[in-house]
Amino acid sequence: MSDWQPIETAPKDGTRVLFWLADEGFPCLASWRKWDGYEGFFLWDMGDFADHNLPSHWMALPHPPEDAR
Repeated sequence: MSDWQPIETAPKDGTRVLFWLADEGFPCLASWRKWDGYEGFFLWDMGDFADHNLPSHWMALPHPPEDAR
C-alpha cells in the first residue's frame, strides 16, 4: 500500500481509493463520479458526494488477499 497523497493528485477516473476526511478524522472509501449533472468525490461509506466533508488526502486500496475468491 502506498502512503497518503495530497487530494489534488487523487485519480478522477472512477477508481475507488481510501480518502481521509480531515473534518471527521477517519478514512472513507470514495471515488470521483459524475451523476445527474454533478461531478465530484463520491463517499461510498456515506452514500453521498463530499460537499461538506472534503477529503484532504487519499491512498490506493491494498491488494486483495491472494486466496480471495
